[in-house]
Amino acid sequence: MWRACYNVLPTKSKLAWQKVQIDPKCFFHGQKDETTKSILWECPFASNVWALVWGKLQKSNSVAKNFFMLARHMIQSLDRKELKLWVITSWSITSWSLWNARNRFQFKHVQTHPSEIFKQADSVLKEYQRLAKFLPHR
Repeated sequence: MWRACYNVLPTKSKLAWQKVQIDPKCFFHGQKDETTKSILWECPFASNVWALVWGKLQKSNSVAKNFFMLARHMIQSLDRKELKLWVITSWSITSWSLWNARNRFQFKHVQTHPSEIFKQADSVLKEYQRLAKFLPHR
């Protein structure tokens, strides 16, 4: 999450800014530059995952200028359980969409279903909660 908030994820716009010869447009829809906020929140790929998580995507949060501002809004708006789900789902979108889903779509012409992203997030969160029971409480 801190990498997303500090804008250090290897998005296409970030790579282009660092002089890598790459088209900065989003791979999935090609209309806007691929930024941290777009890949995790605005892109149709991410929107489909969020629609699955919360039923209806809350687009009111898209007014944030960047992902850091979006994260601040989520911290203030969500309860603890929802915030954990938002964080782990964001992580799953990043790890899955930036590499695996893009490669599957480009080379195999198969788009990863949003339920796969959510299953991964839910599984990681449950495993964390199971293991956290054995950690000493502070």
